[in-house]
Amino acid sequence: TMPAQATDILPSDGCPALRQIIVPEANDCFRSIDGILYDRNVTKIVWMPLGKTGAVELPPSVTSIGDYAFRGCTFSSFVMSNTVTEIGQAAFYGCRVEKVVLSDALKTVPSATFQQCTALEEVHLGTATELLGEYVFDGTRIKSLYVNATYPPVCGKYTFGTTDGYDICQNCTLYVTAESREAYRNH
Repeated sequence: TMPAQATDILPSDGCPALRQIIVPEANDCFRSIDGILYDRNVTKIVWMPLGKTGAVELPPSVTSIGDYAFRGCTFSSFVMSNTVTEIGQAAFYGCRVEKVVLSDALKTVPSATFQQCTALEEVHLGTATELLGEYVFDGTRIKSLYVNATYPPVCGKYTFGTTDGYDICQNCTLYVTAESREAYRNH
């Protein structure tokens, strides 16, 4: 539990037992929803407890997610609200998440977004997805990739490259909308 007077906080690393953060209503700088620490206006995640488990769904007021925001977290699934337009690089790095649904408003999935997410099996890319950065899926064991964009996103040379030898192209099924099937087949 944070004190009501707290105006600044530096999230700690290596606290896998921390499952929730509680903020008194009297605090003018922070707010906690479902144990996750946000800025007072709930537009930015300040601290995701490493020990948070289960499903995580962001409130619709969140518009951006910073670099390494969920690094090392242990929640099982994550649904990003469609108000999120930007995420930082390696946002889920080393996370134990199994399923992620990205925002329909997100155009770029930056470098290393899911790098070393060894439990990741399913990813849903939104309708606005245009670009997938380098090493987005490095170190994953992804089995299902759902792409809802009408046109195939531009991929970096190493978007699907892995440094551990796992062959995503052989082990992952790509799902696209029926009306987009021909565009993806020709790409």
